[in-house]
Order: sequence, then C-alpha cells, then structure tokens
Amino acid sequence: MDIVNYEGDRQEFIDKFLSGIYLTAFNNLLENLSAEDRKVAIQMIKDESNVRDLLGTFMKDKLESSRVDKALTNSTQKILTEYLKDVSFSLSSKNRSELQKYVASFDL
Repeated sequence: MDIVNYEGDRQEFIDKFLSGIYLTAFNNLLENLSAEDRKVAIQMIKDESNVRDLLGTFMKDKLESSRVDKALTNSTQKILTEYLKDVSFSLSSKNRSELQKYVASFDL
C-alpha cells in the first residue's frame, strides 16, 4: 500500500478487497451447483454478510475443496491484476518500477 501511496483507511480497503475476492469466487462457484443448491446459496448470501464463511462451509460441503480453492485463486488473480492496472497509471515512474518488482516476486 505504501508503493501505491494509498492514503485511506487501510483496514477498510483490505476488508473490501478481500470481500470482493470472496464474492467473485462465490459467484463463479454458483454455476457448479445444482439448481436447488444454487437457490439455497443465493438465499444464504442475502442473509449472511460473511461470504468467506459461506465458502468455507456451504460451498466446501457441496463441491470439492480443491474447486473452491481454485475459484479463490482465480478471483484473487483477476481482482489484483485489475487493481494494479488501474492504479499503475497514477504512479510515478519510480513507484511503478517498485510495484513491478514487488509483483514480480509473486507467481501470478
């Protein structure tokens, strides 16, 4: 967050960022459920604000754990890549270079 000069509430940003990852994974997994389970999952997401818990319980009960993990990996890569593309345009060349080095240290 220092590299991109984020000035807002960092914990709030992290919470929203992670929530977006979990919600994207949840939505991607819905298509793998039966019609009845899909209805139940949609109702649960309306009633429950913690998508992470739903992924860890309901989805892992209905689907293979590896499928849920893969959905989380894919949504993380997608959302992180989109965020980095969006923010990179507002960075100085020094910060952009630091960000590229930092991202290169991960296997995305």
